[in-house]
Amino acid sequence: MCVCVCVCACVCVSAPHRSPLQLPRGCVLLIDELSLSEGKLTETGVKSLQALQGVLLEQVLRYDFEYCANHPFPVDTPVVVLSQGKSLMGDAVAVRLPLVPDTPLLTEAQVRGMCWPYVP
Repeated sequence: MCVCVCVCACVCVSAPHRSPLQLPRGCVLLIDELSLSEGKLTETGVKSLQALQGVLLEQVLRYDFEYCANHPFPVDTPVVVLSQGKSLMGDAVAVRLPLVPDTPLLTEAQVRGMCWPYVP
């Protein structure tokens, strides 16, 4: 499995920023809202947020072409959103993760012993 990290802080910048996002089959999109702070959401930021919501809620990514605006492309991309409190993604299912583990964490030696092939 591949985990692709998408930092949502980029939707709040005032200068437009284009970056193609190409994900391999079987990739999980991880959206990290933990570093977001209050600010103004620009028009570009609103469009980016709507695109992320489309992938999360509908599994559709919409493209704007010169002669075909808002053309939907189906995607098969599971999404995980990291957030403290209510997410910007809307109707995402909230799962509370405890910050204190129920069992002791593994030592570095135990983790290395589980790796195959061996990782030095």
